[in-house]
Amino acid sequence: MAGRDDIDFGTAKIPRLFRNIFLPTLLGMASWSFIPILSGFKFDMTRGVIGFFPIIESESFTSFWSCGGAWGTVEISSKAIILSVIEGTLSLNAFEFDSRDGAVSVECDGKSIDFKRTEHGIVFADKHNIAKELHVIMK
Repeated sequence: MAGRDDIDFGTAKIPRLFRNIFLPTLLGMASWSFIPILSGFKFDMTRGVIGFFPIIESESFTSFWSCGGAWGTVEISSKAIILSVIEGTLSLNAFEFDSRDGAVSVECDGKSIDFKRTEHGIVFADKHNIAKELHVIMK
């Protein structure tokens, strides 16, 4: 594939520009969009809320996530949800998920924290900065 320096922008070789630059970028962005769609990912930085509502029904689900100044993975099973931060810090007031079973305990970076159950997940008593892991134990 020709590099960007191989394309003469002074000539109107639009098909070559489209084939070598635009099309690969568009296809990459389109395929990347399936990750948040499949994981049901939602994030609202202004409210400090992150959530996952996977559309794939399975006994366990694992996905990559990224937002603001942090990224990591989420593992969802019937017994626990583990939100791991690989890089950065995630500042949260609430964590939303399919809460049919209800959370019984929550740990942030290994320390037990106070929370309240809601229709859509949990709300923390105080804002928490997650540097490593948020662990939600289900009923």
